[in-house]
Amino acid sequence: MPGYITELSNHPTLRQLDADYQILPQIRSFVSTLGPSLATGIMGAGLVVLNGVFTTVTLLVLMLYFLGSLHTIKDYLLKLVPSSRRTRTRAMTEEILTGIGGYVAGNVLISVIAGVLAWIFLSIAGVQYALALALVVALTDLIPLVGATIGAVLVTGVALLESWPAGIACAIFFVIYQQIENYFIYPRVMKHSVDVTPAVTVIAALFGGALLGIVGALLAIPVAAAIALVLRELVLPRQDRA
Repeated sequence: MPGYITELSNHPTLRQLDADYQILPQIRSFVSTLGPSLATGIMGAGLVVLNGVFTTVTLLVLMLYFLGSLHTIKDYLLKLVPSSRRTRTRAMTEEILTGIGGYVAGNVLISVIAGVLAWIFLSIAGVQYALALALVVALTDLIPLVGATIGAVLVTGVALLESWPAGIACAIFFVIYQQIENYFIYPRVMKHSVDVTPAVTVIAALFGGALLGIVGALLAIPVAAAIALVLRELVLPRQDRA
């Protein structure tokens, strides 16, 4: 950059402008501060990325350890339950864990559907990197409530950079698809995987998201399934016998 600035100073017009407005000294001052600023920004971004990778690896390792010792943890916690109720409590615990597993599997299935349909549409629309963008849609769709919108905005922005018609077509596609996913695909998949009625799945997700954000939305449907199981197995039979 300093060499380019020196060459610019040899141009007659620029030399005259520099004599009138002192442009070149300002450019040299800007370049001299640009390098450290860029280095600081790159270093900060690198630290954020490394921190994210470290956190992700830590969570994965903890998850693997927890899953590996899940059977031992269940047995230990069941010892806190009176022996006369232990068998029934174990059966209910297994049903609750099955519901949680079904919720995770259903959420992954919905994300796969979103990614495949996005890939088909982007390929037909001729958007570059259709497969990579569809993968972004699938990954962000795993986030409850806001994930689908984040993926749609990112992909639509990339398509707009390529061409206005492609960007507008992507925006229309994602608006229509999100309505179909929210009111047709999501409730029915969760109904079969978690055994909770479609209305309860939508209400639980909205209620959990309003209380605890993304974490609340993630936990809302399994918690609703657990509450429904307790009501069905304990409360309702007791009310029938009363």
